[in-house]
Amino acid sequence: MEIIIEDDGRGMKKKERQKVLDPFYTTRTTRKVGLGLPLFADRARETGGKLTIESWPGEGTRITGIFGWSHWDRPPLGDMASTIVTFLQGNPQIDIKYCHRVNDRYMELNTREYREVLDDVSLNHPQVLEYIREYIIGQLNLIRPNT
Repeated sequence: MEIIIEDDGRGMKKKERQKVLDPFYTTRTTRKVGLGLPLFADRARETGGKLTIESWPGEGTRITGIFGWSHWDRPPLGDMASTIVTFLQGNPQIDIKYCHRVNDRYMELNTREYREVLDDVSLNHPQVLEYIREYIIGQLNLIRPNT
């Protein structure tokens, strides 16, 4: 299983990239620890996978986690519809492109496309969030392997 997280933010210089897997390093001023990436990297390694970090100052960062699919330590993916909707509730200004592939089946959600259609309606409007939740659930059900 491969999870890729990309942004088009400020990026990181090599020195900062070397520090981000230290749980006691963070650029945030609201706390003194940054556990997200170290835990993500540990979970990948525990399943026989790995974590890679690519970053370009002024352009953004790409984090790739590879997990052993059948390894018993691989954490479940969880409820992606609720995860994305919850994120959008608190961060309606951020765009998300969520792609999910199972073998040869594929689904995609791109909030930039929703913004174009919705015009002045915020992504965190309750009806929009419910539509997005139902869309993700429906699409994931379509690409789920037949059992």
